Amino acid sequence: MIPIGVPTDFIQSFLEHPSQRLALRQQMDDWAAQMPGQLLSLGEALLDAIQASSDPTLLISLYHRLVKSSCTVQNEALLPIALRLLQTHQNPDWVREGISRLAHHHDHYALVTRALETAAPQLVLSAIHEVVARGTDLTQHPSYQRLEDFQQQSDWQSLPLLPLSVEQQYSFPFYSISGASQTIEFGFPDHGFQAINRQTLPQLEIRLSQASALEEVVAHWSEDSNGEVYGAVGCFRQRLPPTEWLPQLPPFQACEGVVTAQRSAAECMAKLFNAASNSGAYGRPRYGALGRLKAWKAMRQLLQCPAQASIATIEEAMLAATWWEFNTDTWFVNSWLDLGLAATWVGNNGRIHFGVLAATDTD
Repeated sequence: MIPIGVPTDFIQSFLEHPSQRLALRQQMDDWAAQMPGQLLSLGEALLDAIQASSDPTLLISLYHRLVKSSCTVQNEALLPIALRLLQTHQNPDWVREGISRLAHHHDHYALVTRALETAAPQLVLSAIHEVVARGTDLTQHPSYQRLEDFQQQSDWQSLPLLPLSVEQQYSFPFYSISGASQTIEFGFPDHGFQAINRQTLPQLEIRLSQASALEEVVAHWSEDSNGEVYGAVGCFRQRLPPTEWLPQLPPFQACEGVVTAQRSAAECMAKLFNAASNSGAYGRPRYGALGRLKAWKAMRQLLQCPAQASIATIEEAMLAATWWEFNTDTWFVNSWLDLGLAATWVGNNGRIHFGVLAATDTD
């Protein structure tokens, strides 16, 4: 049995006795539930050991496990300790995941209040938008003005501190100490394709603009999954069903079949948030609340709103547009990880404007 009061002995045993590592990790999880102060002492000792080590790989993995324990075990006394550990963490992805874990297991107002006590902008902003994305209205928080002050000093300043009508269908992973399970539902049925007769397709005068910034929201399909992404905006003169204009876009010009289904603005916003927040197709969820900011930025470009457009203006444009989810028999691999979204609306010039975002996993 490792002496409870000696974190350095714990660390030494972990390094020198591989057969004990499973039991040591379990002991660490027990501390999270019963002796949170001991977890903090171990965390501080681990940071010192990492800095002093010439090969800290094992120590870093242990520290990550410690942070997971502190952020996942449901113990209110652990909340300030978990935030303190996150404050010292060097990897922003892990910090955002830690906040997501805390939001999953703790009272949302308590989490935001404790984050404010740290005065650390990344922790405060991540906590704010993690709980708002999960449906919590912070406009009645006792420290609402302080929350607004943090907002105004950041890239997040345009986002409201309450969930909007189109933000009601977001999905979140289920977290355990050992990992996280994805709850994202991408994909669209790879059956029921409507055959395309290209000889009868209307000739369109499509003004097309590549939307590289739009592709950022689905970047993990290409970065992590050897996939392909496509984002474009444009316009044409006449109103047409998506089955007649989607096949004329560059990625889909070789397809022989297309299937579409009309969706609500909230359903499509949820797809964008889930893609941005949960690392896209695969992988450990690592963007957390940042997905809310990424999703709104993507929606602004998808709907061709001005750069200075308010969130209220973007939401109004979302609700005025007609939305579809779509799939084609080529380009898409037709797996549960496919994502195809399209929107159309009538512009001030009378033209039909559109935005398209697509991603497919090729592994």
